[in-house]
Amino acid sequence: MSSSTKAPIWFLIVSVIALLWNLIGLGGFIASFNLSPEQMADVPERMKGYYEAGVPWFYWAAYGLAVIAGTLGCILLLLKKKWATLIFSLSIVGILIFNTWSFLFSDMAESMITEDYVIQFFVIAIAILLLFLSKRAEREGWIA
Repeated sequence: MSSSTKAPIWFLIVSVIALLWNLIGLGGFIASFNLSPEQMADVPERMKGYYEAGVPWFYWAAYGLAVIAGTLGCILLLLKKKWATLIFSLSIVGILIFNTWSFLFSDMAESMITEDYVIQFFVIAIAILLLFLSKRAEREGWIA
C-alpha cells in the first residue's frame, strides 16, 4: 500500500511531541554514562548506589533498546515509514525487560518513590500508544 492518503495534522503534531519525549529519554540514557562528580552529587541518594555499584549489562542494553528504538520509531513515523511499527515493538520489549529487572529482580523498587512509578507508567503507556498509532497509520495509509 502506498502512502497516498494524507495524514491529518494531528498525526504530525503527535509524532513531533513523541519524538521530543523520546529524545528526552535518549538524553537521559546518554547522560547516565557520563555523570561527572558534580552531577552525581545531584542524583537522589536513594539511586546513587545503583550508579556506584553498577547494574547488569542487560539493564543498560534494555534501556538503550527502549530509548533508541522509541526515538527511531518516531523518526520513522515522521518519514511515513511502516517500519515504525516494528521498531516501536522493539522499544516496548526494551521497556519490559528494563522494568521487569528494576521492579522484580533488583532491590531498586525498594528505593523508588511514587514519582518513579508514575514516570514508568507513562513510559510504557506512551510506548503502547505509539505502537497503536503506527498500526493505525499503516491501516489508514498514512505510512507505507
